[in-house]
Amino acid sequence: MSAKNGRHASAIPTVGTDLSAPKNAGDAGAARLTLAHTLLLIAFPALGAVLFALGMTTSEIPVFLGYCGGIGAAVTIAVTGGRRALLAIAHGIIAATGAGK
Repeated sequence: MSAKNGRHASAIPTVGTDLSAPKNAGDAGAARLTLAHTLLLIAFPALGAVLFALGMTTSEIPVFLGYCGGIGAAVTIAVTGGRRALLAIAHGIIAATGAGK
């Protein structure tokens, strides 16, 4: 920064802005890329390519994969004990689509 504006880098607040990498792999702040992350990064585009090769239109593929991801998220929420959250999401979807009339 230029000295003309009267601000220095030392005047910038640093509370909660530690962007350094965690020192040990076991630290609570350590972000790890696991098989669960990479599997979805590889599987969804690959499945989309296969569906396109089999004749599904490009406008239908993201919708289909979104439904698959939604079903997976709902199952995960239900299995981990988040049944109230699952019911709230289901009621929201039903209200948004108008299917509950």
